[in-house]
Amino acid sequence: MGFIKDFRKYKIMMQILLGVGLLALASAVFVSEDALKGILMGFGTSVTSLSGINLIFMYIKQKKDDAYESDMNLEFADERLKLNKLKVLAYSGIVGMMALAFSNVIHLLFDTDVLIGNMIIIFGYVAVLVGLKVYYRNK
Repeated sequence: MGFIKDFRKYKIMMQILLGVGLLALASAVFVSEDALKGILMGFGTSVTSLSGINLIFMYIKQKKDDAYESDMNLEFADERLKLNKLKVLAYSGIVGMMALAFSNVIHLLFDTDVLIGNMIIIFGYVAVLVGLKVYYRNK
């Protein structure tokens, strides 16, 4: 929601993501290579479910409340709400990274192949956090 300034554009983006997810799922049927088929199925399932659930909730809320769209446009434009959402996102990222670090300990005991992938994710996440912290501190 950070780069989209209006709710109508957000709904359009969710519809496009739904189409991309369904396209990925449909194309996975025609792919013969197992690895590519798995990637397309995983990507398609996650994007389709994310955007589909989001669109369903928006539709239900809009049917219940006529002022929902105008309230959402106001929320998208309010800078204070954006700042609060960024704080919540930062804290949830920290919790997620702690959970990933805990899963690394579990994987260390059972399966080292997954451990290496998780370590790459953790180091990448830390690099992005450091970059964003330096960027926003100097801004």
